[in-house]
Formats: sequence, structure tokens, C-alpha cells
Amino acid sequence: MLRRWAPVCLVALVLAAVHCALAIRWWRIDRRPPAWDPAVHLGTALDYRQAWDESRWVDLIRTTPRPGHPQYPFAYHYTLLPLLGSQSPHRAVVFLNLLYFLLFVGSAAWIAWQLAQPGGESWAAAAVLIVAGLSPGLMEKFREAFPDLALAAWTALAYALIVRSRGFTHKGWSVAAGLAAGLAVLSKWGAVLYLLPAAVWALRSRESRRHLGLAMSLAAAMALPWYLINTPAMLPRIWNSVTLGHKQGHPLTWTWANWWFYPRWLVDCFGAPALALLAGGMLWALRGFTPARLCVAAWFAFSYLFCTLVPSKDYRYFLPAAVALPALTLSSLPGPALALSAGLALWHSRQMRRPDPGAWPAEEVLAEIEKRGLGPGRSATLCVLANHEYLNATSLTWLARHRGLKGLHFGGYQSELPEWSDFVLVKTGHPGVFLSDATHGLLAQERDPGSFFRSVFIAARRWPLPDGSQAVLYQPKSGLALLSGQRRFPELTVRKARLFDVALKPLGPGRFELRASRVELPKLDAPIRDLRAELSGARLLEREGRLYVLGLEKVRLLRARQDGRELAQALSRRSGLPIALSTSDGALMASTRLGPLTLELSLTTAIRDGDLHVGVRGARLAGLSLPLPSLNLRRSLGPRPPSQPYALELAPIRLSAERLSIGS
Repeated sequence: MLRRWAPVCLVALVLAAVHCALAIRWWRIDRRPPAWDPAVHLGTALDYRQAWDESRWVDLIRTTPRPGHPQYPFAYHYTLLPLLGSQSPHRAVVFLNLLYFLLFVGSAAWIAWQLAQPGGESWAAAAVLIVAGLSPGLMEKFREAFPDLALAAWTALAYALIVRSRGFTHKGWSVAAGLAAGLAVLSKWGAVLYLLPAAVWALRSRESRRHLGLAMSLAAAMALPWYLINTPAMLPRIWNSVTLGHKQGHPLTWTWANWWFYPRWLVDCFGAPALALLAGGMLWALRGFTPARLCVAAWFAFSYLFCTLVPSKDYRYFLPAAVALPALTLSSLPGPALALSAGLALWHSRQMRRPDPGAWPAEEVLAEIEKRGLGPGRSATLCVLANHEYLNATSLTWLARHRGLKGLHFGGYQSELPEWSDFVLVKTGHPGVFLSDATHGLLAQERDPGSFFRSVFIAARRWPLPDGSQAVLYQPKSGLALLSGQRRFPELTVRKARLFDVALKPLGPGRFELRASRVELPKLDAPIRDLRAELSGARLLEREGRLYVLGLEKVRLLRARQDGRELAQALSRRSGLPIALSTSDGALMASTRLGPLTLELSLTTAIRDGDLHVGVRGARLAGLSLPLPSLNLRRSLGPRPPSQPYALELAPIRLSAERLSIGS
């Protein structure tokens, strides 16, 4: 027995020791901030911790969406929580991912053990540990906060348990497989597709179908609460992410570049000679046909097919199935071929990714902003004119949140100037990817000493970057000739709103009375009329008949009105449903038709403690009252950058079918 287990145990111990040493070395040396996606996942983990601290129980499984990202299930993010107390969680994540990686390659080795011929199990499993455990490609995302490695680990474990259950014929192992599948589905939604071939295998007999149903029920019970809450908002975002691939330059579906995308990555994983050996060995393995071997082969082939057909491409998508190739192939090869594959893996491991000691000054940028503009009770807005992997708004947002900089907001509005910005961060040289035309225009101005941008903003601090460029922090010049007198404008554009017949009257330093006959909003084509407001903390700059807003602390809305019929028509166009407004007992009645049925909501509004409260007093469907609890929706009127970077104070609101009125 000892001789049977000795090879795989020895290799497993050595591999674990090697990876522990590599993880410690990475943690000590690498100084890069988190890139875009890892920053999103670390931020999601921080959302969950804050929800727990604030006793927001529903938010413990309701994931906050972020621009460009669908909601991700919470299993991986919960395992990130213990790291948030460290000084650099984005570096400490290497130790968490080490556990997932060892589970990943260990599950592949277990599959090979079960598929191998009697007497060769230990050598086959040991070869898989070496080939998969030292693969540079499989370890590519090992060092960063991605849920894909957790998904891959739980998927591989589920397949190992399914093979152990002999295709769901053993009840206990089937339940264990259902538990692993549930954790996979709670790591990322694509798990269902990777596990589909195993479910097909279980359809062959009544007993296996019954055990499959038991495993699926367990997985569904684990995952259902999260998916019920998040799916309505998640599905459109997943669709947008999936279909973005071709627009981002990924190869078209029916091209050689598309079908070679993932095989090329397998070359990076194993090296060309070893991949040729593994591919030939797969055909050799399938010659001795067994249902278990066919299931593992289907796992690999089906995953390759749907990953290739999906327009969006990333090597991470194929990671959960990549170990199926060495697990299947090495379970059937003779000893000399196993030794050759292990030797090739050791040779190819020289391509392993190295830690980067290059100092990207993200923390230093935040410290400089904190020193210059974030005193007690103060806030500041940073406009980031860069989208480099290690210098971008997403990464800086995460670092600021982890640092506890609650007064620092990210946004600004990019026109001919970075408006609504207390600070502007620029990266010289190559600024990054997916930047707008407005951003490129501002960067061109930044390079020109005589530009409008350079006449308003001054470089406050510069940092050298590892790629030879610089990070430059700008802030508005002191002593700018800001607007101080009375002005009239036939038309103004503020952010994306258009104001007509505008009159500005100074009331004191940084204070103005604003009047406009009409305001057109970008997302609701029902104009606001007869607007009157007071602006406080306003830093307004006039150039060539155009008004630029450098900053604004508070808007006190004294008077405005919106026509009820125009509002109903605008809501109908925006929602795609016929909406009618009326009044009853002092409440606003909003009604719409859902097919043959009519839905009515009774709404009230109030301003309390500086917040807007919208109460839902009742609902009726087809004339029948719905048993809804009394709902009170609260919206803070404080600053909410980047969409509303100022506090808002509203005069009393009056609702009627004819108009929505604020103030007298």
C-alpha cells in the first residue's frame, strides 16, 4: 500500500512546498496595484463586509453591479473577506488562491487516479500534479483576485466526485458532487455549462437519474437565493459582456484565429511538445472506451466548443476544463511517456510569470490627494484620464475605499475641460485602452503648454512609472478669474442637461441665483419649466460665451414644474408601457396596462431629514388590491458622485395629474 501511494504523495508534498515558497516570494516582491477586474472583485468583497457591519442582511447576498460587469455570485468574494484586514489584500490574495490552485490540480490528479489501469494510478496522478501544477498558463491568474480559479477548482472537484460515483450510481458520492457543483455555481454562473456533460452521462439509468436529481436539488438549494435576487439585473449585463467581444477586437466566430484562440493558450500552458503528446495521448486514452473517460473527454470538448463560439474571449473562460486534458491523457500512457511529459513540464515551467517589483504609485497618488484636499469634513473629486492596467479609476477606487478615504469621489465630466473635478490624474505615453474621444482630446491638450486645459490646471506632483512614462496630478490654478458678475446665456449645457434663457445673479462669494425658462434632461424627454435655484460653493469659469463648472457644493431648488401629460408620455416612451397619471386622496396614481390587466400604484412624496421619501400606499391589479406591505423608498439628497456631485435641497413637492411642482 505504501509503495502504491508513495509517488503521488511525494510529488504532492514537493509541489505544495514549491508553491508556498513561490507565493511568499510573490507577496514580498510584487508591487503592482490590482488591475481592473481584481479591483472589482475586491470591491465586491468590501461591499459584503460593509453590509454585515451595517446589518443590511439582504445585501449579504445582493451583489452591487458595477459598470461593465454583471453581478458575480458571492462564494469567492466571501473567502476574500479575511484578507481585507491586511495592508494589501490584492497581494495577500496569492495565499488564498494557492489553496484553490492546489484543489484544482489535486482534483485533476484524483480523476487520473480513478481512470488509470490498476497498478499505475499513483504514477498517473503524480504526472498530472507535475504537468498541471507547474503549468505557466494555468497559473497565469493564480496571483490575482479572480473567481475563475475558484470556479475551476470546484468544477474539477465535482468531476472527480462524479467519476468516483460511477456516473451518479453511488448515492453518497453523488451528494458530494452536488455540494461541489453548488459551490461552483456560487463562484460563477458559467459553472452550469461546464457541468452539462456530466448531467448527460447520468441520464442512462433510472438510478443515476434519481441521484442526479438529488445532486441538482442540493446545488439549486445552495444557489437559488442569490440567483433569485440578482438574476433580473444580471442577465442583461451578461448578454452585454458576452456580445462585446467582436467590438473589442476579438476574432470573428468563423475565423481560424477564433478556433485557434484556446489551443494557442494550451501551448502556453504545456508547451508545444507536451501539448502534442497530450493530444495524441487523448486519442490513445479513448481507444479503451469507458463511460468515465468519455465524460471527461466531453467536459473538455464541450467547454472548448462553447468558449470558442462565445464572442467574448479570455483564457480564464477555458480554465475550468483545461486540466481535463492531462487528467484523461496521462491516465492511459505508459511509464516512459509519463516520465517524458513530466520532464517537458519541468522544462516549460521556466516560462512561469515572475513578480514585478516596479513601483506603480497608486497609493502615493491617493496620499497626495488626501494631503492637499481631504481635510476634516471635506471632499474632493478625482478625474482619471487614464485606463492603464495598473493606473485606472477602478483600481484607484478600490484602493481609496480600502484606505478609508470616504471623502474622495471619482468622476468629473469631460468636455473641453475636466469639469466638476478638484484633481485630474494623467498618464503620459500610452494612457491605456478603451478611452473616449473626449478623453483623448483632453490628453492632447495636456501635452500642449498653451492649451485651455493648461491655462486652468497646474501640475501639482509627478511620479515616474515603471514603463518609462509619468503619472501627473493636476489641480485648478489658484487665482483663476472665476465668474463673479451677473450673466445671461440663451443656452447652456451643464453635464448633459440643456438649460434655456439662463440668468445667473451673484448672491455672494461662490453663491448664485440661477433661473432658466426650460431644462431638457438627457434621460427623460419631459422638460422642466420655470426653474429657480440657489447655488452654493460654485466655482464657475466663463470662456468665449461658454460656462464651465469646476465645482459645486450645493443646489437649493426653490421652484420648478413639470407638465403631467408630458411626464406620462416620457415615462411611457422610456418604459415601453402605456403610463397614465391621476390623483386620488392627495396621492399620485400611476397606472399601466400589462396585457389585458391594469396595474395601479398610489404614490406619495415627502422631504424628511434632508432625504426624499417616496411612499407606495397601495397597488391594484385588474381592480383587486394587492397585499403589499407599506413601502417607503428613501433617496439621499446628499452628494452622490459621479452622477450628482453636489448636495441637493428641495422645496416642498406637490403632485397632481396636471403637473409636478416644486416650491411656490
